[in-house]
Amino acid sequence: MRSKSIHLIASAAVLLSAALGCNLPYGGAPAATAPVAGSAGSAGSARPNETSAPAGVAVSFSGTSFTIPAGLATGAAPESVPAMDNEPVPSWELAPAFVQFTLQNYPVAGSLLKPMIWVYPAGKYEAVNNGAAESLKRLRALISGGGMDVNGQTAPFVPSFNATQSFVAQAMPIKFQNGAGIRMVTQYDQAPIPVNNHELVYHFEGLTSDGANYVIVVFPINAATLPADGNPASPVPAGGIPFNQDDPAAYFAAVSQSLNQAAPASFTPSLTALDALVESIGVVAP
Repeated sequence: MRSKSIHLIASAAVLLSAALGCNLPYGGAPAATAPVAGSAGSAGSARPNETSAPAGVAVSFSGTSFTIPAGLATGAAPESVPAMDNEPVPSWELAPAFVQFTLQNYPVAGSLLKPMIWVYPAGKYEAVNNGAAESLKRLRALISGGGMDVNGQTAPFVPSFNATQSFVAQAMPIKFQNGAGIRMVTQYDQAPIPVNNHELVYHFEGLTSDGANYVIVVFPINAATLPADGNPASPVPAGGIPFNQDDPAAYFAAVSQSLNQAAPASFTPSLTALDALVESIGVVAP
């Protein structure tokens, strides 16, 4: 089964998308189409590269290596995924051959998405997938732009998701072993629904220094102020923000601001641990 063929349709999103007529493949319309919060961060100062090997579980496969911090996962299952670059494959699923990793025994279970890392040949991917071309364009601009704001119009996205980012929070640049990129906290949906712990993800996109390899990381995370799922009737914890179906843009902006103010250790897993894994990634020709 191809893990990248992901159609993100929560039950509440199905109801809302029926009302809004939403079917939003990134390949056809990469710009944010769901209401998106405003500026969520600045790419002004990246974390430095790791200079010594961190403690944890070492993973290496087909030219990609990284270290899983102790307690984050017990390992990662690698896979070489063959090319899917011809019609009638849906436009957002078009891709050259790539490598993927799925973390094992990850501390957040039952989420909509699995904890995964994808490594694509950048040039080949953008040649066959319009969404990848747009996302890489945004990523290159952020990497080279220094202080450029990261928001719904500038943030890179997962080209293979048939959904859009509802908001962007906790955005910051990160350097990995032989490249750089942007990490953020976000949620992918086909229509406006509450930000929730079933769908919230830590998301990183990066390029190797030679521009040859495109790294995408998606790890489920939880935040204490979010409801358990995307059902608008689900209870909102203390300190959380009730969903405003009449003004989703204002709702997403408020959630983005709230999550921006949260400490890295308040997320499960902590953003610090996830950043450490990303910083350990190295990609060379297999």
